[in-house]
Amino acid sequence: KERSIMASYVGYWGHPNSIIDFCEPNYFISHYFAEFFNCLSSIPMVVQALLGLVLTHKYATKQFRYKMCFVSLMLVGIGSSLFHASLKYKYQLLDELPMLILSANTLFCTLTAKSNSRTKNEYYLMLFMMSITAAECVLYIYFQIWSIFFWGYSINVLIITYIVYTVYLKSSPMVRRVFTLGWGCYYGGFLCWCADMAFCDYVQALHLHSFWHLGAGYGAYLNFILLIVIRAKYMGRNPKIRILTCKHMLCGKEEEQENLKQILIDIPLVHFCEYKDK
Repeated sequence: KERSIMASYVGYWGHPNSIIDFCEPNYFISHYFAEFFNCLSSIPMVVQALLGLVLTHKYATKQFRYKMCFVSLMLVGIGSSLFHASLKYKYQLLDELPMLILSANTLFCTLTAKSNSRTKNEYYLMLFMMSITAAECVLYIYFQIWSIFFWGYSINVLIITYIVYTVYLKSSPMVRRVFTLGWGCYYGGFLCWCADMAFCDYVQALHLHSFWHLGAGYGAYLNFILLIVIRAKYMGRNPKIRILTCKHMLCGKEEEQENLKQILIDIPLVHFCEYKDK
Protein backbone atom coordinates (compact mmCIF):
# COMPACT_ATOMS: atom_id res chain seq x y z
CA LYS A 1 0.00 0.00 0.00
CA GLU A 2 1.48 3.31 -1.08
CA ARG A 3 0.94 6.44 0.92
CA SER A 4 1.17 10.06 0.01
CA ILE A 5 3.46 12.29 2.06
CA MET A 6 1.79 12.79 5.41
CA ALA A 7 3.24 16.12 6.49
CA SER A 8 3.58 19.45 4.69
CA TYR A 9 6.57 20.52 6.81
CA VAL A 10 9.81 20.47 4.84
CA GLY A 11 12.82 19.40 6.89
CA TYR A 12 16.54 19.18 6.35
CA TRP A 13 16.35 16.75 3.41
CA GLY A 14 13.78 18.76 1.47
CA HIS A 15 10.55 17.47 -0.08
CA PRO A 16 10.28 13.67 0.11
CA ASN A 17 10.17 11.90 -3.25
CA SER A 18 10.18 8.24 -2.21
CA ILE A 19 7.69 5.82 -3.76
CA ILE A 20 6.29 4.85 -0.37
CA ASP A 21 5.85 6.62 2.95
CA PHE A 22 5.09 5.06 6.31
CA CYS A 23 2.88 5.75 9.27
CA GLU A 24 5.30 7.78 11.38
CA PRO A 25 4.61 11.55 10.96
CA ASN A 26 7.32 13.22 8.91
CA TYR A 27 9.76 15.54 10.73
CA PHE A 28 7.65 15.32 13.88
CA ILE A 29 10.60 14.69 16.22
CA SER A 30 13.49 16.44 14.51
CA HIS A 31 14.20 18.82 11.65
CA TYR A 32 16.95 16.40 10.53
CA PHE A 33 14.99 13.12 10.52
CA ALA A 34 11.89 12.60 8.40
CA GLU A 35 11.05 9.45 10.37
CA PHE A 36 13.11 9.54 13.55
CA PHE A 37 12.11 6.20 15.13
CA ASN A 38 12.20 4.30 11.84
CA CYS A 39 15.69 5.67 11.21
CA LEU A 40 16.96 4.89 14.70
CA SER A 41 15.61 1.33 14.70
CA SER A 42 17.62 0.51 11.55
CA ILE A 43 20.98 1.01 13.27
CA PRO A 44 20.99 -2.33 15.19
CA MET A 45 21.04 -4.17 11.84
CA VAL A 46 24.40 -2.60 11.04
CA VAL A 47 25.90 -3.40 14.45
CA GLN A 48 24.56 -6.96 14.56
CA ALA A 49 25.71 -7.73 11.01
CA LEU A 50 29.20 -6.36 11.71
CA LEU A 51 29.50 -8.43 14.88
CA GLY A 52 28.19 -11.51 13.07
CA LEU A 53 30.70 -11.04 10.26
CA VAL A 54 33.63 -10.84 12.67
CA LEU A 55 32.46 -13.62 15.01
CA THR A 56 31.62 -16.04 12.20
CA HIS A 57 35.01 -15.50 10.57
CA LYS A 58 36.79 -15.99 13.90
CA TYR A 59 34.85 -18.86 15.43
CA ALA A 60 33.11 -20.70 12.59
CA THR A 61 33.40 -20.58 8.80
CA LYS A 62 35.29 -18.30 6.44
CA GLN A 63 33.14 -19.13 3.42
CA PHE A 64 32.42 -16.08 1.27
CA ARG A 65 28.71 -16.79 0.85
CA TYR A 66 28.07 -16.26 4.58
CA LYS A 67 30.16 -13.11 4.62
CA MET A 68 27.92 -11.80 1.85
CA CYS A 69 24.85 -12.43 4.02
CA PHE A 70 26.20 -10.30 6.84
CA VAL A 71 27.50 -7.58 4.48
CA SER A 72 24.11 -7.43 2.74
CA LEU A 73 22.33 -7.02 6.06
CA MET A 74 24.78 -4.26 6.98
CA LEU A 75 23.97 -2.45 3.72
CA VAL A 76 20.25 -2.84 4.37
CA GLY A 77 20.67 -1.21 7.78
CA ILE A 78 22.68 1.70 6.37
CA GLY A 79 20.27 2.19 3.48
CA SER A 80 17.23 1.94 5.73
CA SER A 81 18.64 4.57 8.10
CA LEU A 82 19.27 6.99 5.23
CA PHE A 83 15.91 6.26 3.62
CA HIS A 84 13.85 6.87 6.74
CA ALA A 85 15.92 9.91 7.66
CA SER A 86 15.34 11.52 4.27
CA LEU A 87 12.44 9.79 2.46
CA LYS A 88 14.43 10.27 -0.73
CA TYR A 89 14.04 7.81 -3.63
CA LYS A 90 17.80 7.31 -4.09
CA TYR A 91 18.11 6.19 -0.49
CA GLN A 92 15.00 4.05 -0.82
CA LEU A 93 16.90 2.14 -3.50
CA LEU A 94 19.88 1.89 -1.15
CA ASP A 95 17.51 0.22 1.34
CA GLU A 96 15.47 -2.06 -0.93
CA LEU A 97 17.97 -3.23 -3.56
CA PRO A 98 20.24 -4.68 -0.84
CA MET A 99 17.14 -6.41 0.54
CA LEU A 100 16.67 -8.16 -2.81
CA ILE A 101 20.36 -9.13 -2.85
CA LEU A 102 20.17 -10.26 0.80
CA SER A 103 17.14 -12.50 0.23
CA ALA A 104 18.65 -14.00 -2.94
CA ASN A 105 21.98 -14.74 -1.24
CA THR A 106 20.22 -16.27 1.77
CA LEU A 107 18.12 -18.43 -0.56
CA PHE A 108 21.30 -19.59 -2.30
CA CYS A 109 22.84 -20.53 1.07
CA THR A 110 19.63 -22.36 1.96
CA LEU A 111 19.54 -24.37 -1.26
CA THR A 112 23.22 -25.32 -0.98
CA ALA A 113 23.47 -25.95 2.77
CA LYS A 114 23.83 -29.68 2.18
CA SER A 115 25.69 -29.76 -1.11
CA ASN A 116 29.33 -30.13 -2.04
CA SER A 117 30.92 -26.73 -2.63
CA ARG A 118 32.08 -25.52 -6.04
CA THR A 119 30.12 -28.03 -8.11
CA LYS A 120 28.91 -27.21 -11.61
CA ASN A 121 25.25 -27.29 -10.49
CA GLU A 122 26.01 -24.86 -7.67
CA TYR A 123 27.73 -22.54 -10.12
CA TYR A 124 24.72 -22.62 -12.48
CA LEU A 125 22.36 -21.97 -9.58
CA MET A 126 24.42 -18.96 -8.54
CA LEU A 127 24.35 -17.53 -12.09
CA PHE A 128 20.60 -18.11 -12.34
CA MET A 129 19.86 -16.36 -9.06
CA MET A 130 22.19 -13.48 -9.88
CA SER A 131 20.38 -13.03 -13.20
CA ILE A 132 16.94 -13.04 -11.59
CA THR A 133 18.02 -10.58 -8.89
CA ALA A 134 19.67 -8.27 -11.43
CA ALA A 135 16.50 -8.32 -13.55
CA GLU A 136 14.36 -7.45 -10.52
CA CYS A 137 16.66 -4.55 -9.65
CA VAL A 138 16.65 -3.17 -13.20
CA LEU A 139 12.86 -3.49 -13.57
CA TYR A 140 12.29 -1.83 -10.20
CA ILE A 141 14.60 1.09 -10.98
CA TYR A 142 13.10 1.56 -14.46
CA PHE A 143 9.38 1.25 -13.67
CA GLN A 144 9.52 2.47 -10.04
CA ILE A 145 6.73 0.08 -9.07
CA TRP A 146 7.06 -0.89 -5.42
CA SER A 147 5.27 -4.23 -5.98
CA ILE A 148 8.24 -5.45 -8.05
CA PHE A 149 10.46 -5.13 -5.00
CA PHE A 150 7.85 -6.41 -2.55
CA TRP A 151 7.04 -9.62 -4.41
CA GLY A 152 10.62 -10.32 -5.41
CA TYR A 153 11.75 -10.07 -1.81
CA SER A 154 8.71 -11.81 -0.30
CA ILE A 155 8.85 -14.83 -2.61
CA ASN A 156 12.49 -15.43 -1.66
CA VAL A 157 11.65 -15.21 2.05
CA LEU A 158 8.72 -17.61 1.72
CA ILE A 159 10.84 -20.15 -0.19
CA ILE A 160 13.58 -19.93 2.45
CA THR A 161 11.05 -20.47 5.24
CA TYR A 162 9.46 -23.43 3.47
CA ILE A 163 12.77 -25.19 2.74
CA VAL A 164 14.16 -24.72 6.24
CA TYR A 165 10.89 -25.87 7.81
CA THR A 166 10.35 -28.93 5.62
CA VAL A 167 13.92 -30.08 4.96
CA TYR A 168 16.17 -29.01 7.83
CA LEU A 169 13.99 -28.50 10.90
CA LYS A 170 14.12 -32.11 12.12
CA SER A 171 17.89 -32.37 11.96
CA SER A 172 18.53 -31.39 15.61
CA PRO A 173 17.01 -29.63 18.65
CA MET A 174 19.55 -26.81 18.16
CA VAL A 175 18.24 -26.16 14.66
CA ARG A 176 14.65 -26.11 15.93
CA ARG A 177 15.50 -23.63 18.71
CA VAL A 178 17.30 -21.22 16.42
CA PHE A 179 14.57 -21.57 13.79
CA THR A 180 11.83 -20.80 16.32
CA LEU A 181 13.61 -17.76 17.73
CA GLY A 182 14.76 -16.40 14.38
CA TRP A 183 11.58 -16.77 12.40
CA GLY A 184 9.50 -15.79 15.43
CA CYS A 185 11.40 -12.48 15.45
CA TYR A 186 11.05 -12.08 11.70
CA TYR A 187 7.35 -12.82 11.29
CA GLY A 188 6.53 -11.03 14.53
CA GLY A 189 8.17 -7.96 13.02
CA PHE A 190 6.24 -8.52 9.80
CA LEU A 191 2.94 -8.48 11.69
CA CYS A 192 3.98 -5.13 13.19
CA TRP A 193 4.69 -3.85 9.67
CA CYS A 194 1.25 -4.98 8.47
CA ALA A 195 -0.53 -3.42 11.44
CA ASP A 196 1.38 -0.18 10.98
CA MET A 197 0.30 0.06 7.33
CA ALA A 198 -3.29 -1.14 7.75
CA PHE A 199 -4.28 0.63 10.97
CA CYS A 200 -2.09 3.72 10.92
CA ASP A 201 -4.75 6.04 12.36
CA TYR A 202 -5.05 3.81 15.44
CA VAL A 203 -1.47 2.66 16.06
CA GLN A 204 0.61 5.61 14.91
CA ALA A 205 1.86 6.38 18.42
CA LEU A 206 3.26 2.83 18.78
CA HIS A 207 5.79 3.22 15.93
CA LEU A 208 5.25 -0.37 14.86
CA HIS A 209 7.40 -0.07 11.75
CA SER A 210 10.36 0.30 14.11
CA PHE A 211 9.56 -3.13 15.55
CA TRP A 212 9.59 -4.51 12.00
CA HIS A 213 13.18 -3.30 11.69
CA LEU A 214 14.20 -4.79 15.03
CA GLY A 215 12.39 -8.11 14.51
CA ALA A 216 13.21 -8.66 10.85
CA GLY A 217 16.80 -7.52 11.27
CA TYR A 218 17.63 -9.92 14.06
CA GLY A 219 15.42 -12.63 12.57
CA ALA A 220 17.43 -12.46 9.34
CA TYR A 221 20.66 -12.49 11.37
CA LEU A 222 19.57 -15.62 13.25
CA ASN A 223 18.66 -17.30 9.98
CA PHE A 224 22.26 -16.81 8.86
CA ILE A 225 23.40 -18.48 12.09
CA LEU A 226 20.89 -21.27 11.48
CA LEU A 227 22.24 -21.92 7.97
CA ILE A 228 25.81 -21.96 9.29
CA VAL A 229 24.78 -24.53 11.92
CA ILE A 230 23.04 -26.70 9.30
CA ARG A 231 26.07 -26.53 7.04
CA ALA A 232 28.43 -27.35 9.90
CA LYS A 233 26.42 -30.44 10.88
CA TYR A 234 26.39 -31.62 7.27
CA MET A 235 30.17 -31.25 7.15
CA GLY A 236 30.53 -33.36 10.30
CA ARG A 237 31.48 -30.53 12.66
CA ASN A 238 30.14 -29.96 16.17
CA PRO A 239 28.66 -26.45 16.14
CA LYS A 240 27.67 -24.65 19.31
CA ILE A 241 25.55 -21.54 19.78
CA ARG A 242 27.16 -18.85 21.94
CA ILE A 243 25.97 -15.42 23.04
CA LEU A 244 28.28 -12.41 22.85
CA THR A 245 27.77 -10.04 25.78
CA CYS A 246 29.03 -6.59 26.72
CA LYS A 247 31.39 -8.20 29.22
CA HIS A 248 33.08 -10.14 26.45
CA MET A 249 33.45 -6.95 24.42
CA LEU A 250 35.03 -4.99 27.28
CA CYS A 251 37.52 -7.60 28.42
CA GLY A 252 38.72 -10.79 26.86
CA LYS A 253 40.41 -12.55 29.75
CA GLU A 254 38.32 -14.66 32.09
CA GLU A 255 40.06 -13.18 35.14
CA GLU A 256 39.13 -9.66 34.08
CA GLN A 257 35.56 -10.76 33.41
CA GLU A 258 35.32 -12.12 36.95
CA ASN A 259 36.53 -8.79 38.35
CA LEU A 260 33.80 -6.95 36.46
CA LYS A 261 30.96 -9.11 37.75
CA GLN A 262 30.40 -6.90 40.76
CA ILE A 263 30.32 -3.61 38.87
CA LEU A 264 28.94 -4.43 35.43
CA ILE A 265 25.40 -5.38 34.42
CA ASP A 266 26.05 -7.75 31.56
CA ILE A 267 23.95 -7.27 28.43
CA PRO A 268 23.58 -9.92 25.69
CA LEU A 269 24.35 -8.60 22.21
CA VAL A 270 24.15 -11.31 19.55
CA HIS A 271 24.14 -15.07 19.11
CA PHE A 272 26.95 -16.64 17.12
CA CYS A 273 28.04 -20.10 16.00
CA GLU A 274 31.31 -21.65 17.06
CA TYR A 275 33.08 -24.64 15.53
CA LYS A 276 36.40 -25.51 13.99
CA ASP A 277 36.55 -25.02 10.23
CA LYS A 278 38.95 -27.10 8.18
